[in-house]
Amino acid sequence: MTEETAFKSDRTILIAEDNEVNMFFLKTLLKMYVSNVIILEAHDGEEVENTLTQVKPDLIFLDLSLPLKDGYEIAKDIKKNLSLRNIPIVVLTATDSEEVKDALLKVGIDIFIKKPASKEIILNALKTCLKSIVL
Repeated sequence: MTEETAFKSDRTILIAEDNEVNMFFLKTLLKMYVSNVIILEAHDGEEVENTLTQVKPDLIFLDLSLPLKDGYEIAKDIKKNLSLRNIPIVVLTATDSEEVKDALLKVGIDIFIKKPASKEIILNALKTCLKSIVL
């Protein structure tokens, strides 16, 4: 994917991340490569839950190490909820544990990305999860 490539979208993306540097990176990347995107932020598990009671995003970038409720529990709850279970979830985590990855895939997350992740990896995940985006 080149620097000139941009996605056209009218999508809402929730970023659940407690690290401000990682949040800034993801928001900047999405703003640079996705037009007409609404970016929602959640800095802990309770904010994720509160957001999901009000908005059904088209995609969730989910950190596993969130305060108040971790990303694994959030992913399980989303995938059990009939009205939310079809939202693609991209897990971003510093862990490289195959056990954690396997458990998350069994829960139903769509993509598992180990941090730090490159721009290309994140944009490929975005493209995969939001298949109807036009390049």
